[in-house]
Amino acid sequence: MHFYQIQALDRIADATGNTVDFVYAANVANGELLLSEVKYTGKVADRLDMNAAYTRPPFARTTMVYDTMPVAGQRVDYFGGNGAGTQF
Repeated sequence: MHFYQIQALDRIADATGNTVDFVYAANVANGELLLSEVKYTGKVADRLDMNAAYTRPPFARTTMVYDTMPVAGQRVDYFGGNGAGTQF
C-alpha cells in the first residue's frame, strides 16, 4: 500500500485582493483529487491599507463535470520501458 501527500492550490489573490478559489473532490478509493469548482470575483482586504468593508465572497463560479473516457480513447504511457498505467 502506498501513501501520498498531496498539496493542492486553494486560493490565489492578486495585489489588489481579487481572489480565485479552487475546490476539490477527493476519490479516496482511486487516490484521486479532482478539481470540482473554481470560484472567482471574490475580494479580500488583507492589507492594512484596505478597508475591511471591501471583502466579499466570490459570486461567479465554474463547475467541473467528469465522465469516464471510453477504453478506445485511453492510452498507456511508458516510463523506462515499463507500462506506467492508463492515463487520460
